[in-house]
Amino acid sequence: MYRFKNSNQSFLNIILLHVLISSTVGFFVDKYTSEYGRFSATSVPLASSESSNNEIVSRSSVKQHPGVGWTDEKFASWISEELANAPGRNTYPTIFDQAIDAIIKWRQRFRGNPAVWKRIFKKERVLKELIESAPVLHSVQKFVSNYDESAGQTTEDGDNMITILDLCSGKGYLSMFLSELLPPEKVKKIVLVDKAWAMC
Repeated sequence: MYRFKNSNQSFLNIILLHVLISSTVGFFVDKYTSEYGRFSATSVPLASSESSNNEIVSRSSVKQHPGVGWTDEKFASWISEELANAPGRNTYPTIFDQAIDAIIKWRQRFRGNPAVWKRIFKKERVLKELIESAPVLHSVQKFVSNYDESAGQTTEDGDNMITILDLCSGKGYLSMFLSELLPPEKVKKIVLVDKAWAMC
């Protein structure tokens, strides 16, 4: 169990982070919905088939998981095009570029497990989560970058690395992005807390 030198200040920082995330996400959800609507799902037509009277029977298009059979370069280019006009893209260009690289890493990591990859990468959900979390990713990355370990608060075991608490984490995409963007030598762990997940 962690014991901070100034527990009240640590608790206050957690509450402020929660307020920052909640207000920022609310703003970007409204802006995203009003200006851009929802991302359209990728679809491809089924192969045509001949009926008994030799007439071509057209079939309606069906949704296919985006990126199936694509190279990583093509997949990255596709994501970049999808996010080209997204809210915050010009404000946080580095964050968006790093997040795209993170998504590519996820794809490479789970390439051998299509079922897991399809559960992780729902196009509309992932891109929406990135748009909403970009300001928070930027703020946390800046804080961690400027963090001085020698001046940090020390736990009872002498550890002064950063532990991030992701309140109302939902599916956990914010923490997933943070785990790829932040330096492991400064961040010990990220703890996800959500009412949907049982506390252990």
